[in-house]
Amino acid sequence: MPTPMTWFACLLISLLLAAGTAESQEQSTSEADQLLDSAYENFRSGNTTESRSAADKALALGLEQENTGIVGRALTALCRLALRDNDAARLDELTGRLAELAEDSGDQRWRVYGIHMQAEMARMNKRLDAADDLYVESLELSQEIGLTGMVAAENFNRSFIAVARGDFDAASAQVGNYFRISADSSDGEPGAYGLIALANLLAARDDLVGAAVVNYSTERIFSELNIIPDPADAAPLKAVADRVLRELSEAELSEARALSEGQSVRSLIARYLADAG
Repeated sequence: MPTPMTWFACLLISLLLAAGTAESQEQSTSEADQLLDSAYENFRSGNTTESRSAADKALALGLEQENTGIVGRALTALCRLALRDNDAARLDELTGRLAELAEDSGDQRWRVYGIHMQAEMARMNKRLDAADDLYVESLELSQEIGLTGMVAAENFNRSFIAVARGDFDAASAQVGNYFRISADSSDGEPGAYGLIALANLLAARDDLVGAAVVNYSTERIFSELNIIPDPADAAPLKAVADRVLRELSEAELSEARALSEGQSVRSLIARYLADAG
């Protein structure tokens, strides 16, 4: 029969092993967080290979640890890359895994992100009705679970559908909702990303000088903030830039450049969003 000292030694060894395991898991989680940060930064900077490598490594760590949060974030990172590649089959696989993760964990964030990514793919490929249905599904589920950032994002995204349908009043309201919700959730500062939607709306209403002002301001502000548009949003931004260059005179372009100097997100909203509605 083991002596009391033997029991104590076994207990001490168990505690040390548990502490070592916890420390190892904490280190792995920290490493995965760093990899996911790197994946996102490289994605935004256009470094696709580096972004995919970091996301794959984070996913492997998350699966090894059975860490739902890491796995979900890594799958979402890989979805963004599938969108950039316009790889529908890969996106179907990844969003299916996100849906399974949501089911298994009870965390519906992962379902929202999967639906959102499918909506983005549909919009990129001009399947507007399907895209809008998916955006609405994502928005409603986001509202239900309190995912405010996604509520703002899906208002932004739906504005492109409304513009394509010629419903400029709906688009103006959706762009306004994006700016309001994003400001409410970030110390009163409206999100600069919404400028893409504002420029798109102005161009659709044939206010090309206004669209040019917002476009030039967006280029400067995005450069300052190191923002690179997501794949589904890069196309409309480029379309506005191409159209104003094609249809405005040199004098009008010069005027737009001058008007864009020193503009902030708030000043652009005040100057152009009310006029767009």
